[in-house]
Amino acid sequence: MGSFAFLQTPIAFEYRPLDWLELALFVSLGLSLSYAFAGAALTGFGRQALAVRLRWDRGLPFLHVDTRDAFMGGRVCESAVALRALAAPFALALISLLVESDNGLLGSGVAMLIVGCPFGATPAHNLLHALFRREYELPRCAEKFLQTRLLSRLFNWRGRLAEERYLMSWSAYAVAWLGVTFHYLNEVLGLLLRQSLQAPLTAAPRLILEVNLALVAVAIGAVLALPVWLMARALWRLLAPRLFPAENAVARGARASERPPDDVLERFLAANLLFSQLPARALKQVLPAARFASVEPGATIIRERDLGDSLFIIHTGRVGVFKEDEAGQERLVATLGPGDVFGEIALLDKVPRTSTVRAAERTGLLVLGKDDFEKLLVSALGAEQVRETIQVCAFLRRNPLFADWHPQALLAIAHHFQFSACPAGQSILQQGEANNFFYLVYEGEFQVRQDGKPVATLGPGDFAGEISLLREHAAIADVIALRNSLCLRLAREDFLRFVSHDFLTGMTVESTLEARLEEA
Repeated sequence: MGSFAFLQTPIAFEYRPLDWLELALFVSLGLSLSYAFAGAALTGFGRQALAVRLRWDRGLPFLHVDTRDAFMGGRVCESAVALRALAAPFALALISLLVESDNGLLGSGVAMLIVGCPFGATPAHNLLHALFRREYELPRCAEKFLQTRLLSRLFNWRGRLAEERYLMSWSAYAVAWLGVTFHYLNEVLGLLLRQSLQAPLTAAPRLILEVNLALVAVAIGAVLALPVWLMARALWRLLAPRLFPAENAVARGARASERPPDDVLERFLAANLLFSQLPARALKQVLPAARFASVEPGATIIRERDLGDSLFIIHTGRVGVFKEDEAGQERLVATLGPGDVFGEIALLDKVPRTSTVRAAERTGLLVLGKDDFEKLLVSALGAEQVRETIQVCAFLRRNPLFADWHPQALLAIAHHFQFSACPAGQSILQQGEANNFFYLVYEGEFQVRQDGKPVATLGPGDFAGEISLLREHAAIADVIALRNSLCLRLAREDFLRFVSHDFLTGMTVESTLEARLEEA
């Protein structure tokens, strides 16, 4: 009934200052009722309103109730609280229609647009998040998806996103909301323009009318600018990797004056896990082929989706490796330091960059071009050995389990690890089921659940499966990928040799095993 009242009644408004004040009061009343209704629904579910206070952040004062505790009440609680909040302006519109208040209808309409806005932690966004998200603990990430990945997703439907329903439903609603908001503001602007042309006004009312005309015009401009900005951003994401690769700036920043002496670099490369495998003659050929570049903290060295043509070796400093999730949000997946190598995937597999790398501090890099990489490294060692050394050995070397291992021992054990891709929601261990593998989390995130209850979260460098292998019984917990993840997998026989190789390694695995059994 409230929506019928709002849609079927023509917008009517007077230009007197008191009418503007009455309109503002109705907007404040609509917002206050919205959060009051939400708070009442929240307490009805036995949850707690965390804070009740007066807020001004939407340009007008209104009563605000913090309803975040609805998350702890489950999806039904979240949905009910959000629906109550959305219902309040419609109820106010129905009452305004019954008492024939044009200002009340207009004010309730503005309140509807505010609480129905999909951007931010609004009741409308909360409702869509509660109804359509797949993973219960998923953050509100749909805005980032709209800004970064919606356009590319519309033109590429291969594969299904884990949170497809939430991301696409929110995006469709956001586009519809922008259209409705534009239409409504356009109606208001037309009304104000007609009044300014038809009615004789004194100085004060005319000034108020002109100010409000300007405000409505700015609001319409903002609504129109948002889709243009989103389109421009999406086009930039599509074109920048081909026209402006980030690593071009790194190459331009290479300065001979900052390059360490060749004897220093030669000793550095000879101690490197990858380059130490080269014959002495081949190692000497690397130095004249490699450029040296310094990058400042925060600088992007390579960017995900760029076309890459260089390999990077960290001489000094640290860098962070970031990957975009399906919503377009960057996540830190690794930190690399001196001696680490990156950028090989694009060169070996001839694909765009699979991650973004940024300097965490001032960093010195040796940069080897694609042709030199293939001539000096791939031809001497083979593509698979290069890949294994960079992706597996370097990762193991950063893990506390292998920190004290000799490089040759690392190279030997690396041959036995296999990569295993784990889409979001897939289990690598199932409680009560037999297990034959030891797992090291390479990237991503896994949740450990016992009897369906979350007990731990595993990230890069963490391991699982050791209990069932060492105690020779079924897995004691489910281990499920929270997002698309990657593991290194080691078979039972190789794992048992691995824990017996080094006393400290065996003790570390055993102590972790005991701690997990005690928690179970």
